[in-house]
Amino acid sequence: MRSSSNEMATHTFEFVLLFLSIVVLAPREVPISKFYGDGGARDTRRFVEEVKAAWSAQRCETDQEKRGILWSHLGEEVRQELNCLLDGDTRDPRWMLVTIANNYGERRSVSCLLGAFHATRQRQGEGIRAFSHRLRDVFDALLGRQRDTGVEVRFWIVACVLLRDHSADILLDPILHRQPRERITNNADVSFLELREQAIRWEEDQESDRSREVVASHQVYQ
Repeated sequence: MRSSSNEMATHTFEFVLLFLSIVVLAPREVPISKFYGDGGARDTRRFVEEVKAAWSAQRCETDQEKRGILWSHLGEEVRQELNCLLDGDTRDPRWMLVTIANNYGERRSVSCLLGAFHATRQRQGEGIRAFSHRLRDVFDALLGRQRDTGVEVRFWIVACVLLRDHSADILLDPILHRQPRERITNNADVSFLELREQAIRWEEDQESDRSREVVASHQVYQ
């Protein structure tokens, strides 16, 4: 009886190990939104990155597997465009992604986007959070265009320093403009996100102080 119980326990343990190995080794599904080609440059960048992530997560080793994932997430008009631009039997899935990026993504040149990045300024009445989103979008478009044109972004640290320094130089509030520059001087390794967080906190503190002043002034006249 004890032997039977031991055998049952052994089989149960082996089954659990098999189940866990299946769970661990099963390719992870990565969600991909269907691409219709009408969402602009940002939507195109998002789609390209999602497809690449899916290829990696699902361990696609053959062009057929990669092409299947890509093709199943394309709208009919995009499929027709690829059929028109590429040879049917020789379509490399990586080249298909490049073609999608070139035809539906950012069309401005790298130099044009670099100029747009340097020309980006905080608008009157625009909060730090909204401004940082707009600036980062132009920055990402610049780096994405470099990749689309075959220029590998090797100097990522330099690019991040460019983003950090530019964001610190163009804030409208004179105090917000001075504080990030002082922090960069004291710590050359401080990041764009760290400066952004500091600026957001200071902005929120200022708004809170103004709100208290308004409440106090109303109480005085009551």
